[in-house]
Amino acid sequence: MTDPPYNGDIETDPTGGGGWAIGDRLRLSTVGVDVAVVVLVFGASVVNVAAQDGVGISAIPATGFLMLAIGSAALFWRRSWPLAVLGVALAMTFAWMAFGYPGNPIFIILVSLYAVGRYLSKGWISRAALAVALAVVGFGQVTDNEPVAVVVAALVVTTLPWYVGRRVRIRSYYAAVARERAEHQEWKRATEAQRAIADARAAIARELHDVVAHTVSVMTVQAGVARLIVADDHARAHEAIG
Repeated sequence: MTDPPYNGDIETDPTGGGGWAIGDRLRLSTVGVDVAVVVLVFGASVVNVAAQDGVGISAIPATGFLMLAIGSAALFWRRSWPLAVLGVALAMTFAWMAFGYPGNPIFIILVSLYAVGRYLSKGWISRAALAVALAVVGFGQVTDNEPVAVVVAALVVTTLPWYVGRRVRIRSYYAAVARERAEHQEWKRATEAQRAIADARAAIARELHDVVAHTVSVMTVQAGVARLIVADDHARAHEAIG
């Protein structure tokens, strides 16, 4: 599935109006949201990791904080590069497990998977990325000797953000298609109305032309008759041009 063929740029006044254009404001708002996501995911990951094994935040080493910061910061580019961001999250998770740090920084993977489902256009690549993420999460659960029910629950929770993102993308696609069709129908109606107005004006112009041409022809004939008889009969000449 690919993006719908419509122009979504709503920047209508890039220089005037005494302020920023709408597109500039939206871009600034998007940057603010992305920064907020990075900060919130980092904080939630720190709290989640510290709470999983009850070790506390002080048990997380400095390199652990650095890894969480890198994985969270990568989410800033999740809209443009969702696959690369997921790769960073999975690599960070592998490194986290390799170093034997406490807990599991799952929040970064979950947000990355939502981005893959939401922003990645090719469905098969999106599903392949989900499969890789599930393999990494499942491997981590198995190495921690978690029971089967916990492993299954972890896989379901991991799949859910991707599924939600994919559904949002599909709904956005069909909404864009419906909007494009509505705009096309509106343009078609406006074009037909303009064509009808133009046809009516042309018909009126033809009728006026015919009336004027007929009147001029009659005047010409009357003037010709008057010239022929004016010398002999002034009264009939006056009546002819009457």
